[in-house]
Amino acid sequence: MMLATPPDVRRCPQMTRHGAKLGRKKEQAIIALLRCRTVEEAAESIGVAPKTLYRWQKLPEFDREYREAMLAQFRLSLARLQQASAPAVTVLRNILAESQGATGREGPLRILHPRSNQEGHRDRRNRKAS
Repeated sequence: MMLATPPDVRRCPQMTRHGAKLGRKKEQAIIALLRCRTVEEAAESIGVAPKTLYRWQKLPEFDREYREAMLAQFRLSLARLQQASAPAVTVLRNILAESQGATGREGPLRILHPRSNQEGHRDRRNRKAS
C-alpha cells in the first residue's frame, strides 16, 4: 500500500524555496540587466548563474516585466533629454550670437572646441588688461 503525498508538499524542497525567492531575485535581475553591459555581469551582480538568468529571460512573465522596465527607462531618458534640450539650445544660440560680430567662424569652433576657446578667450582678456 502506497502512502499518498499531501498536495502541499513538493517532491523537491529546493524548488519550494526557489519559487519563493524568484519574485525578489527576478526584480533584482531586471534591474541588473538594465544596469550591466552583459548578462554574465548582471548575473554575477545578483549572485545567480548566467544560465539561470538566460532561463529567466525565456519566461513570458519575466520577459514582459523586463520589456516594461526597459520602456520605462527609455521614457525617462527621453524626458531628461527634453528637459535639457531647451537650455542647451539657448546656450548654443548665445554662443553663435556672440560670435556674429567676430569672424563668423568663431561660433561653430567655440561649440566644437570649448576648452581651446576658453584658453584663447583668457589670453585675449589678459592682453586687453595689459
